[in-house]
Amino acid sequence: MGIFSLPIAKVDNGLKSRRSVPYDLKRVGDPECDAVFLRALSSAPSIPLVVEPTSHCRLLDEIVVGAACNAYPFEKVRKKNLGSAISRFSCSTTGTSFCVNFKKG
Repeated sequence: MGIFSLPIAKVDNGLKSRRSVPYDLKRVGDPECDAVFLRALSSAPSIPLVVEPTSHCRLLDEIVVGAACNAYPFEKVRKKNLGSAISRFSCSTTGTSFCVNFKKG
């Protein structure tokens, strides 16, 4: 009998809410994402039966959620550049002579 171990997954959130999932549910059903998910599940290592049931379920959960995180990632949200908005706001509040000098300089 050998020792079985998996690296700690990135999705281990400890005591976070069980209702929030670390992957994008809106992407489930997308054929490309589904193919990535199925490939990840088929290449996952098997869990031996000698592992106690609680650990077995935990390992299985980490494998499935890890595959879902890789297959269905959240889209990265780009933050807007607030510099131009702030300068426009300061120009409108301080007067036009400052704005002309600010834009030229």
